[in-house]
Amino acid sequence: TTILTESVRETPVDKLPFPVKSIQAVINTRDIELFMVTPQDGRDVTVLVHMVPGVTQGAPTFDVREIRIGAAEVPSFLAQFAGNAVTKQVERILGTSFSGAGVLVALEADNGELRLQMVPKPPKDAPRSN
Repeated sequence: TTILTESVRETPVDKLPFPVKSIQAVINTRDIELFMVTPQDGRDVTVLVHMVPGVTQGAPTFDVREIRIGAAEVPSFLAQFAGNAVTKQVERILGTSFSGAGVLVALEADNGELRLQMVPKPPKDAPRSN
């Protein structure tokens, strides 16, 4: 959860759809929840983002499934659009953190744990098999 929350905290405000005052991450059985507080018009508003982790071509991805602002659910097309700003930063930091270790083949939420499965990169001077 530290990588998830710190990646949002480190994101420049102009790269996010809203300023983030505080953030907590929870890893559930199959998805991740980001609970954020954003200051809006002199008061704090809660934002809840549900996303499912995955991998595409060796890079981490987070598919935003739902965004709630207060008690209101954001329509799915807007949720995906707004969620992209947050998830791009998480994907960038995770991709940079693990890129030297190997190729990411799986990323999943599993009862409080974020599981990463990687395959080692072959050494650059290793012979190629045909």
